[in-house]
Amino acid sequence: MKHVRKITMILVMVLALGSLVACSGGGGASSKLAKSIPPFTAKDFEGNMYSQDEFKKNELNVLNFWFSGCKACVQEMPNLEKISQELKTKGVGMYGVCTDYGYDESTDALAKKIISESKVTYPQLVFDKEEKSDEFINSVMAYPTTLIVDKEGNIIGDPIEGSIDGEEGAKEFVQKVEDALENAKANS
Repeated sequence: MKHVRKITMILVMVLALGSLVACSGGGGASSKLAKSIPPFTAKDFEGNMYSQDEFKKNELNVLNFWFSGCKACVQEMPNLEKISQELKTKGVGMYGVCTDYGYDESTDALAKKIISESKVTYPQLVFDKEEKSDEFINSVMAYPTTLIVDKEGNIIGDPIEGSIDGEEGAKEFVQKVEDALENAKANS
């Protein structure tokens, strides 16, 4: 009987650890993502319409893919809000992409509550279930995943899989965006 309990406890710990890794990244999802964001239409939580044309308004864009049940996604949001305010002054647009919004009313209410409590002000997009954009979202295998995207929707560099936490993580991410900005300006 003690062996059964011990085995059960080990299995529970392995499953719990596996769910943390799946949520917070480290699984090589970048190899499955396309090199660009497909054409899309989306609405934010308030019903405002967006499309890939939104990217053209900014020097660069940051897309953060998250879902309401991902603890790492929720924990990084206040940090991303600070980063978005800093990057906005440099011509960088920040967008959240909530992948489970629209599942049901309770999920939608939870997602809105998370945004409100995190005091996030950048738009939270819900992609229409078009074939290519839905296929792209389904190829995101680690949460959160953050992408740097140019005006044409091309993904710059590797996806950032896992949360952008703490002061050091924020500095590293901002530096990646600033480097991408410099490269974009040099190539235009």
